Amino acid sequence: MNWYCVTLLQEHDCKLTKELIELIDREADLLIRGVKDSNLDGLRRRITILFLQYIKTPSFNPEAARYLKVSAPLC
Repeated sequence: MNWYCVTLLQEHDCKLTKELIELIDREADLLIRGVKDSNLDGLRRRITILFLQYIKTPSFNPEAARYLKVSAPLC
């Protein structure tokens, strides 16, 4: 799943997507090193929050504009 997300995010070059890619790569690196899942909770929360921002941004997800009262671009 991480590879798919990174591929999707690389289509958009901005601060939000770069930070998301960096965090996803960091999670993968920590998993490879054998870090316990419980120690990744904070990192995963950050990834989730940023991904929700990403999918709520109309420039990345045009359907989001229908559900947002006020939309401001993040990039």
